[in-house]
Amino acid sequence: MRTLTLILALAFCLAAMAIAGADSSGSVAGDFNAGVESFKQGDYGAAAARFKLVTEQRPDEAAGWAWLGTTYLRGRDYDDAIPALEKAIALDPEAVAMASNLGNAYLAKGDAAKAIAAYQKAIATAPDYADAHYNLGNAYLSDSRFADSRAAYAKALELDPGNAAAHNNAGVAAQKMSEQGPALDHYREAVRLAPDIAEFEMNRGVAARALGQNDEALEALQRALQLDPGLFDAQFNLGLVYFAKGRFDEAAGTFQTALRLQPDDFMANYDLGITQARLAHTDEAVAAYRRALEIRPTDPSANNNLAAVLLEQGDTDDAIPLLEAAIAARPSFADAHQNLAVAYGRKGDSEKAVAAWREVAGLRPNNVYAHEALAAHAYRAGDDAEAEKEYLAALRLEPTRVTALNNLGLLYHRQNKLDQAIARLEAAVKADPNYAPAYNNLGVSYETKGDLEAAKAQYRKAVELDPSNQSAKANLERLVSR
Repeated sequence: MRTLTLILALAFCLAAMAIAGADSSGSVAGDFNAGVESFKQGDYGAAAARFKLVTEQRPDEAAGWAWLGTTYLRGRDYDDAIPALEKAIALDPEAVAMASNLGNAYLAKGDAAKAIAAYQKAIATAPDYADAHYNLGNAYLSDSRFADSRAAYAKALELDPGNAAAHNNAGVAAQKMSEQGPALDHYREAVRLAPDIAEFEMNRGVAARALGQNDEALEALQRALQLDPGLFDAQFNLGLVYFAKGRFDEAAGTFQTALRLQPDDFMANYDLGITQARLAHTDEAVAAYRRALEIRPTDPSANNNLAAVLLEQGDTDDAIPLLEAAIAARPSFADAHQNLAVAYGRKGDSEKAVAAWREVAGLRPNNVYAHEALAAHAYRAGDDAEAEKEYLAALRLEPTRVTALNNLGLLYHRQNKLDQAIARLEAAVKADPNYAPAYNNLGVSYETKGDLEAAKAQYRKAVELDPSNQSAKANLERLVSR
C-alpha cells in the first residue's frame, strides 16, 4: 500500500462572537469589523493587526482574543495562536469552538497529547459538537491511536453523516489497522459525498487494490487523475494496478509518468526496474535500478535486483559487489545469497559458491535448488556421502525432481550400486519421459550390469528424443555393431 491522504480541517465558529458595548462607529468596533473583513478576504496579517488593537482596548472580552487566535491559526502562526486562544477560553470557558481551534493549533505543532486534551474539553462542554469529534479523530490518528480515531470519526459521522472528510479519514484509520474492507466502504462513501476530490478517489483505488479488486482500483485511480493529473501517488498506484493485471507496458509508462512528477522517488524507480525486467527490457531495468540506488544506495532489494539483471546480461563481475552490498545490509537475505552462489559458480570459485549455497540452505531449508547445488559440488569434489545426503534432501522436498533423480543415479553408478542407480534413473524417466540424458544414463547402468538389450532400448530412446546427444549415439552404435 502506498500513500493515503488524510484530510484535516480547522473547525471554527466565530459568527456569534462580537465586541459588546460599542456601535459600529466606535474605534473598537471599527477595528473589529475591519479585522473580520480582512479575515474573510484571507489577509490574515492585516486581520491580526486589527484584532490585536481590539485586545489591547478590550483585554477582558473573549471575542477579540478568539478572532485573533483563529486568525493566527489560519495564517499558520501557531505559536501566537495558542496563547490567544487560551486567553479566549479563560475568559469564556463555554467557547467550545475555541477549545477545538486550540486543539487544531496544537495538532499543527505536532503536540497530539495537548490537542486531544483540548478537543476533549470542547466535547465535554458540547457533546454534540461534530467538528470536535472529527478533529479528535484526526489527533488520535496522528498519534497512531487508530481504534480511538475510528471511534471519534464514528461519533462525528453519527452527528454529521455528510462529512466526507470524516469518512475518508476513518478509511485511513481502518487501513492502518489492516482492515481493508471497512476502509474501502468509507472511501466509497467519501467519494459519493464529494465526487470531485481527487484524494478520495485515490484512496478508494489504493484500498481496492489492497483487496485485489483491481477493476475498481483502476477506475478509481483513473478518475483521480482526471481530477488532478499531477497527483503523484495516484500515478504510482495506477502503475501498481497495471502491473497486477499483467499490463506491463502500461505499468512501465505510468511509472515513468509518475517519475516525471517526482524523479527522486525511490519506489517508483524501483518498481519501474521490476516492470522493465518483467518485459525483458534489461537495459532499461538496469537504468531504473541504478537511479533507485542513487536515492537509497544500501537498499538490499534494489542491489539484489540490479545484480540479478546483470547476471542475466552475463555481467558477473559487476553483479558480485552489488550482492555483497545487499547481504551486508540484510544478512538474512536468502535471494541475494542464492544469486551470489550462482555468480561465484559462474566465476569458477567453488569454495565461495558452496559457502553461499550453505547460507541459502540454512536460511531456507526447503530450498531445493540449494540442496541440489550443494550435492553437485560435493559430487564433483568426490565427496559421495555429502552428495548423496544433499540429493536425498532435495528429493524429500520434490520427489519427482528429474535432475536430482538423474544425478543421484549417476552417483550410485559411480559407486557401482547398479540396482540403486537403475531405480533412480527409472524414476527419472517416469518423472519426465522426455528427459533424454536420463535414458542414456539408464542405458549405461544396464550395460554395466550386462543387460545389453535393455541398454540398447534406452540408448535408442535417448537418441530419438535428442538426436544431438553424441554420447547416446556413440553408445548405441557401439552396442549395435557388436
